[in-house]
Amino acid sequence: MIENCLNNSYNRSIKFSPNELFIGFSFFDPYEKPAEFKTLCFPQSKEIIQDYKNNIKVNDQVVVKNYRCGKFDDKFIGPFLVERVSKRGYWIKLIGDSAWHHTKFIKILKRADCCISKKNNWFFFLIYHFRFSIDKRLIGF
Repeated sequence: MIENCLNNSYNRSIKFSPNELFIGFSFFDPYEKPAEFKTLCFPQSKEIIQDYKNNIKVNDQVVVKNYRCGKFDDKFIGPFLVERVSKRGYWIKLIGDSAWHHTKFIKILKRADCCISKKNNWFFFLIYHFRFSIDKRLIGF
């Protein structure tokens, strides 16, 4: 009940309620047409996500999602090199290993946004919607 109230309440920063953005129309205005909201932000965000997913090429360095991780473990493992791109996924090769692995869920390795791992003295920076600033004292330099 509280979750429903929060999702239907107006948010000043996005100028809509969260439910209104997700569904595409307001529950409180029965005469409002849902087609007006479809041109608001959804097509642009879907195009950006598809562009990001389709930009992975051969010899890109990527990190792979770690599904067997605990609360304080790394969320992504790597770096890996992309050996081959197929319709169903990607063939990756671990740096320093001769085996190939097939996977679907990877992210491009960037040095602009951050999620830090100290394995093998690599710092993995992943793409997210927001950026962090890192203080060197926090990571042990």
